Amino acid sequence: MLQRGARVTLFDCGDDNAAVTEELQGNRIVAANAARSIDPVVLNRLSGANAGRQKPRRRPGLASLIGGDIDPSRTQKRILGSDFVFRHQQQVMTIDGADPPVSAAPGGLSNVWGAACYPMRVADFKNWPLNPEDLSPYYHKAADLLGVNANDDGLTNSYPLFGQQTGPRPSTSLSALAPLWQESRHALQASGLDGGYSRLAVGFSDCTHCGLCLFGCPHDLIASSRPWIELIRDHPRGDYCSNTICLTFHEGPQGVQLKMLGPSGSYPSERAFDRVFLAAGTLGSFRIAAQSLNLPNRAAPLLDNDMAVFLNRIGQTRGMEHPAIAPFSLSEMALALRPDARNGDGIHFQFYSFSPYIFGAMTADRFFSFLHRSGLWKLMWPRLAVGFAYLSAAQSRQVMISAHRGEQPFWQLDIQGAQAPINSGELKEAVRRLQAAGDLTQLRPIGPSFKSTPFGFSGHLAGTLPMKERPEALQTDQLGRLADHQRISVVDGAVFPSLAPQNPTLTIVANALRVANLTPL
Repeated sequence: MLQRGARVTLFDCGDDNAAVTEELQGNRIVAANAARSIDPVVLNRLSGANAGRQKPRRRPGLASLIGGDIDPSRTQKRILGSDFVFRHQQQVMTIDGADPPVSAAPGGLSNVWGAACYPMRVADFKNWPLNPEDLSPYYHKAADLLGVNANDDGLTNSYPLFGQQTGPRPSTSLSALAPLWQESRHALQASGLDGGYSRLAVGFSDCTHCGLCLFGCPHDLIASSRPWIELIRDHPRGDYCSNTICLTFHEGPQGVQLKMLGPSGSYPSERAFDRVFLAAGTLGSFRIAAQSLNLPNRAAPLLDNDMAVFLNRIGQTRGMEHPAIAPFSLSEMALALRPDARNGDGIHFQFYSFSPYIFGAMTADRFFSFLHRSGLWKLMWPRLAVGFAYLSAAQSRQVMISAHRGEQPFWQLDIQGAQAPINSGELKEAVRRLQAAGDLTQLRPIGPSFKSTPFGFSGHLAGTLPMKERPEALQTDQLGRLADHQRISVVDGAVFPSLAPQNPTLTIVANALRVANLTPL
């Protein structure tokens, strides 16, 4: 909108104060030290595994991959040891029925994003009032904006290619499978799988391969929305208002009136604008819409990807007896199980090296401490990979959300169905198909390690204000406009009428660019 000549005011509930900046700077020094030595104490500080507890957890963090349930608190990922992303979430949103990740920090959940960038496949558009051609040019723009690092390999058979290779990737036992997958891509396709390098919004050209990306990149090479905030704040036609909560909107013939709650819960103020773009996140945008339209207890869908985590043994990589190891802790390789008669929406797999830093995050447990002290971990971690399997929302828990007046000026959210059992049958069947293709992928899932995750663990929540051809209350049209409104457009994941198995970030950004381009000034 700035490029089109408009004046833009950005309201942000976050407060990017100097204390947080100083905290992160101090933790960057700690992170640099951890990069040189796998110190369990330092790594626990970075991950927050023992934060707020007098005694170490029996199985902190990722140790639950081996035993016990996935800890729901792991949805609140620390960045360089800081919890600033989730520190003030209760001051901007009250939720009952579930504990999904919510952020009140500038840039929101993009601060903890794992950089995965995948477009929707043709089949994923079946419930959308858009088609692939509507989004394709904006996928290109989104990939450029995010700096998506993508290779033209077997994965392109499932996901159209947007982005380009931007630098050398780390060389690990897991990434050494890439040539094998490319060589076997036709055989993999015959088994219903497409595989290749993960599509990541990471600046590999400047990457030092320190391996700390799991805890936040010390060099800020993982894309986030913070630079866009700075662009608006510093632009001559931009205005950035932090520490401000939107309570309600009201559209009239000449524009939109916003009622805002200022710093420290100060008395609501009102400001008028020609147009409003609502991007408060899937939960926040729904709350603002329901409260503005005075629709208490009106249920809407809340989409998420049920997922599971499991360990894999890496087989022999042909031609690389001892592959070079450069620690890296974001997703390195991905497999797409294409939709078929057994699985109507397909399944998305992401694989992570079992790096010394993932191992280090587990060493507070006695068993892992023994392995660390004995040096046995050096024999284990190069041959292990962590797998994430994602279901589409249609195959996942069916969850609903509503809002009503509470004790705060902003309405309370109620989530129903989040505690329902995960659809583990589909996930386990998909893992069995991976096992059957083990000779091709050289990844062999370890069955006993299979763990399902709590609601919201994926961070992919969407669909509360779904896009429809003929929108009704709490629904939107092709330009994200709420029913019976012309000047208010929703431009975040809330507008998704369905949620594919893969990460939705690239589609959210592409659709927001499309709406901004097509909306009349």
